[in-house]
Amino acid sequence: MILSVAIRPGTAQDESSTTPDSPQAAAPPSPETSNGALHFAFDRTPWRDVITWLAESSDLDLHVTDLPSGSFSYSDNSGFTPQQALDRVNLFLLPQGFTLVRSGQLLSVIDLSDPRSVQQLNSLARPVTVKQLDELENHEVAKCFFSLTELQPEEAIEELSALNLMTAPSVFPRTNQLLVTDTAGKLKTVKAILDAFEPHALANGTVVKTFLLEHVDAEEILTVARPHLGLATGEMIGIDVSVSADPQGKSIFVTGIQDKVKMLEGLITEIDQPEKSLRPESGTAELRSHPVLGGDV
Repeated sequence: MILSVAIRPGTAQDESSTTPDSPQAAAPPSPETSNGALHFAFDRTPWRDVITWLAESSDLDLHVTDLPSGSFSYSDNSGFTPQQALDRVNLFLLPQGFTLVRSGQLLSVIDLSDPRSVQQLNSLARPVTVKQLDELENHEVAKCFFSLTELQPEEAIEELSALNLMTAPSVFPRTNQLLVTDTAGKLKTVKAILDAFEPHALANGTVVKTFLLEHVDAEEILTVARPHLGLATGEMIGIDVSVSADPQGKSIFVTGIQDKVKMLEGLITEIDQPEKSLRPESGTAELRSHPVLGGDV
């Protein structure tokens, strides 16, 4: 005898464990209707059965290694296309660290906490350019480089955190790019967010920007920059620009007209460089003197 538990349509329960006294999971009714839509009617069904049902109903090949423990309960009167059904199941898999990805006719379960499984995701993802994103179906898995121009990688990653990407973007600091691996639909959203970036402008037209330093501290930058910004020695606030630094001297914050902010950015680019050794690469050091005839040394 199978005991069915009624679940209000549109609600879901994810049960991480069962007890010996728990009734058997109720098998879902026929998932397809006459119009080909898929319907959810799961009651404490093992995850393997749920995902097998989804693959068979969508006419996809299936590759499974690890799966979440426990079972899945979800009922919904609405009809779903195969891709909508996959997206709906992912809503409950992602909080447990798993996701379903589709590459052509192959449906794979990825354990996002397992480096080997994530490596499989990277292999399944098709490399594309930003211009090719519009050619892809939203469910296709792809990887794409995004140029950040003036946006700092840390700021970009923070801005994209609300998207709940499958994996953290890879940062390429020398070329100021991010490599993002996800569905084409998510990648299109990433592009829209990054394309909308502009330095934050205040109501009076001044620009606010943050510069993260890698090789020098803030005071070294400010010592050189003050004369160019119209600031006296030790000054931090002027008529059309103001600067400050964090206590560690690793960030500079500037508020001012766009020309002054651009000038400071150019100086930081020139000064914030790895220190070059003064020692010759080979041979011995030499001391030479050069006479100066007339004038001041």
